[in-house]
Amino acid sequence: MKRSMLLLLPMLVLVGCSQQPVYTEQYYQTHKTALKKELVACQPVFRNYREHPKALQRAMTQYHKTGKYPSRTVENCVRAHRAEEESNSDSMFSGATNSILP
Repeated sequence: MKRSMLLLLPMLVLVGCSQQPVYTEQYYQTHKTALKKELVACQPVFRNYREHPKALQRAMTQYHKTGKYPSRTVENCVRAHRAEEESNSDSMFSGATNSILP
């Protein structure tokens, strides 16, 4: 009995570690290298949704009904994409000068 418990415990620990962590948009905004890697890794996900619009529609319907994405991978891709859009919009206005004010 003890032997089977000793074998079972490491397996349970490893099962918990195999799940991909979910990152926030703020994480991606402060970790630019992670953002770039995630966007590269997400290209197949984005390509799949472009090629299969019904899959995207099902995913969005699921999200609106349950508040959850189909997988952690999709959730991270969406958040990385939002973080990239936000950083692009911030940089668009960061160098502007206001000629009205002295």
